[in-house]
Amino acid sequence: MDKVSPEPMSGCWLWSGAAGGGDKKLGKYGRMLGTNGPTFAHRVSHELFIGPIPSGFDVDHKCRNRMCVNPTHLEAVSRLENLKRGQTLVAANLGRSTCVHGHAFDRVRISRGRPCRDCSTCNKRRRKANA
Repeated sequence: MDKVSPEPMSGCWLWSGAAGGGDKKLGKYGRMLGTNGPTFAHRVSHELFIGPIPSGFDVDHKCRNRMCVNPTHLEAVSRLENLKRGQTLVAANLGRSTCVHGHAFDRVRISRGRPCRDCSTCNKRRRKANA
């Protein structure tokens, strides 16, 4: 707790220790040495104050502040739920139900080894144009 600074306005408990991971736009996560090596400070906070994190789950910052370790701002959620809640292009696209031309996504194709939502109308147009 000596590396935690409560912020009265937001209620966040800001980690003042090391930081890492993350990206330039959204910021870094608080990092610390755990019993099994380097770990994220928010995960340690969740385990100390709330309980174990289910296998395969992420710890979401409900406050959107990646340096926050306030357990009331943290929630263990599935990876998909965490992606949906994010402020990223992935999150925005997960919320879409139509392609850029307004057609409903009605199929899934594999692109570069990953599933990709697609619409049959645009797919037919692409095939005709490439024929």
